[in-house]
Amino acid sequence: MTISRTKTRRWLLSFILVPTICILSGQAMAQEVRVGLHDAEPVAYREEGKPKGFAVEILEHIAKIEGWTLIWDYGTWTECVERLEQGEIDLLFPMMPTDERKLRFDFTSHGFFSTWGRVFAHPGSKIETITNLAGKTIAVVQGGIFNQEIRKITGRHNIQCQFAEFSTKTEALDALAEDRVDAAAIEGKAGYFYALHKENIQVTPIFFLHAVPHLAVKKGKNAEIIYALDHHLRSLKEDPGSIYYQSLERWIRSHPRFPDWGVWALCGGGGLLALFISFSVLLRFQVRTKTRALLNQNLQLHMEEGKREKAERESERLEGQLLRAQKMEAMGTLASGVAHDFSNLLTVISAHTTLLRQKAKKDEQVLSSLSVMDDAVKQATSLTRSLLTLSRKLPTVSRPVHLNALLETTSRMLRRIIPARIELSVTWPEEDLWTQGDETQLQQVLLNLALNARDAMPKVGKLRLNLDAHEDTSLHLKASSAATAHLTVEDTGTGMTDDVRERIFDPFYTTKPEDQGTGLGLACVKSILEEHNGHIAVESSPDMGSTFVVGLPLIAPPKISPGGEPEEECHVTRGNGEVILLAEDQQQIREVLTSFLSSLGYNIITVPNSKDLDHDFQRLKKEVRLLVLDVDLPQGNGLDFMKKIRLSGVETPAILISGSAHELGERLTEFTMLLTKPFELTELGELIHETLQQFSNPEAPE
Repeated sequence: MTISRTKTRRWLLSFILVPTICILSGQAMAQEVRVGLHDAEPVAYREEGKPKGFAVEILEHIAKIEGWTLIWDYGTWTECVERLEQGEIDLLFPMMPTDERKLRFDFTSHGFFSTWGRVFAHPGSKIETITNLAGKTIAVVQGGIFNQEIRKITGRHNIQCQFAEFSTKTEALDALAEDRVDAAAIEGKAGYFYALHKENIQVTPIFFLHAVPHLAVKKGKNAEIIYALDHHLRSLKEDPGSIYYQSLERWIRSHPRFPDWGVWALCGGGGLLALFISFSVLLRFQVRTKTRALLNQNLQLHMEEGKREKAERESERLEGQLLRAQKMEAMGTLASGVAHDFSNLLTVISAHTTLLRQKAKKDEQVLSSLSVMDDAVKQATSLTRSLLTLSRKLPTVSRPVHLNALLETTSRMLRRIIPARIELSVTWPEEDLWTQGDETQLQQVLLNLALNARDAMPKVGKLRLNLDAHEDTSLHLKASSAATAHLTVEDTGTGMTDDVRERIFDPFYTTKPEDQGTGLGLACVKSILEEHNGHIAVESSPDMGSTFVVGLPLIAPPKISPGGEPEEECHVTRGNGEVILLAEDQQQIREVLTSFLSSLGYNIITVPNSKDLDHDFQRLKKEVRLLVLDVDLPQGNGLDFMKKIRLSGVETPAILISGSAHELGERLTEFTMLLTKPFELTELGELIHETLQQFSNPEAPE
């Protein structure tokens, strides 16, 4: 009875344990992993129906540890990619990660090895650089990154060539071996492996893309496979004696393996084997040496390409500067022409105003109107000088400048052009500060600095202008006097970095958009200050605003203020019947000058051009006491006429009239005075009297 019960318990225990073991065994069955396999010899390929290659050995090693069953799904590269994307396979290798592919697939963090895109060609093809591909037909793999890269490179260099796409690397290389294409641009190790078996294919020095192949799964799927692969690849790479390095040396760094029958044949060869091994070692050394040389050559080509691109960018920058300079030159030429015509009109207006004042006597109403006209002429004259400044055809007219008045006038102008969002404050001392220089150009300095400050405050801000005197030389002024005037322009704008601050005075340098700045404003400021023996200093930091300090040497106040009220009557020394030959092509100017000088007691002879001037002077040169000539005359030039008569020994004094007298320079002859348009008749009358007195009496002081 006891035995029966024991058997019954054993039977019940077996009845419970057997199904349990079966269930656990089913759960412990190896996981199936479907792997896409395409021709990527020697990394992964199929030979006699079996998968082989470096990556195959590594993956099988990992699968054995993880308990995976690998199911190989053979196809072309394009077919394998489509199967992975559709979920028909779990894993694909090798695949190069790109930004576009990362949107569709997940990749292992660790790659298998490093490789390059290479160009293969026929021996003697003379394909050594990328430019040698012009006119050639190049085999590429459909959908591959090396296909995309070689197209980009040839397109960037405007190399005209044809591309033939194939499904696999082997098909592309077969086309090259069969002379159906001129070259093949594919992954380097696969091409090199193939070329070892073909005498009519050789590797060229052209490298064009560095890449590291990885294993890939469908986006968001099989994360556990990726994790396991990364774990094992990291461990294998950390162990120099692992199967990873053994397979890498066997498949990638050495020649491809011979088939088994070949190995047995070599083993039977005995001594011949040793000879072949020695030859193989020597050949491997030569190949590595040549490969290193080609790699260095290719890197040198890449460096030269980088230098060429940098030179091209610099050339484009200089061309842009030249174009802006040409535009500024064209504007200057236009401004100079407008200023010349404007000066002639102002001369006529100013002359008639003087004549009317002489006739008005003490008519207060008429004199008041004439004063308004004089003010308008002075403002228009200032505008003309501004146009000539723009055209770079205005000399520095050095005279005492009242800096207090200059700052006040400039601030009134700025209040009309500075937006209301910017608070403008202007301060100057009670004492009068004077400097020697050109008032128009100094006002241009203030305007340029203030407008730059305005542009640095796109929202709200404060702009402060201040004038004061200092007894120091902290700005390193060129003037010998230590007394200097400081004009300060301070803003609360965006400020500048150290790099920008060091370059702001360079011509054409600007941080503004191309359509908003020429890069010449501060360069002109520096140039003007150098002509005035002045200097400029700047302090600025990002987001802390900027402060520009202009230093100018001070002079003693002049005895008579240039800005004083004009006398009611103009006293001009009269003539005594002296004969004056006047050459002026503008009829209005010629007539008003004739009328005025005749009223002073001079005998005036007028001519409209150089031809009549030469004729009348030769006829009347014994009677003519003075020549008054416009430099710009039809059919000739007043300056050339003066040079001609001076060479012939004629010493008749002359006054040359020009809208830009500074251009005459050292070309002036002896006994010659200058007068710049526009001018007042009284100024001309006094200059005529002084010239006649000076050159008629050799003992007169110069």
